Amino acid sequence: MNPLRRIIDWLRQLLSGSGGSVPGPQLQITKQFVYTMVNNICLSTDMKILYLIDDGRAIAFPLDERKGILIGTLKGQLSVATAFELPTAPHESADLEELTSSRSGATNLVMSASSDKRQVKLSTAKTAWSAVFHPTRLTLSLVGATEVEIRSREDERPTEYKAEAVSFDLRDNVMNIRRIGDVILIRTLSRED
Repeated sequence: MNPLRRIIDWLRQLLSGSGGSVPGPQLQITKQFVYTMVNNICLSTDMKILYLIDDGRAIAFPLDERKGILIGTLKGQLSVATAFELPTAPHESADLEELTSSRSGATNLVMSASSDKRQVKLSTAKTAWSAVFHPTRLTLSLVGATEVEIRSREDERPTEYKAEAVSFDLRDNVMNIRRIGDVILIRTLSRED
């Protein structure tokens, strides 16, 4: 018998589980489930670029664009697009002017939000922000951790770890996000806006 043919017969017996003379453990084929990975968003370490991670590629969106970028969902997947115009409501214009005119590093808060989370300000001065998307709930959360100090002496008190988190419901809303100085400004817009 041809040596190649013997190897093929041996592999066939091994995979099918038949033929009692096959040495070693028997291979069993089990049913596999394939899950589609949902895309996600991440921010660069300098908090100046937002990346949409999708299908093996990272698409960059600069956060310092004047009009910002829009984040929403399309059939359960995150979608990111450059905004055509800067969405402003009359009651937000004074607050936006104050934020635009403030100097870099003027904010002391890590995060501030309006009561309805229609407008959120995230400081980037000593904070790194990460994004987490929950596909079942269609919720995008941003988690920030303040800068961690490393101490060399054992008798010094350890620095407390503080994390801030804010979540946005993307079922009926779209987010407009942009960076002004050391602040990332996020505004939640209804899909009709």
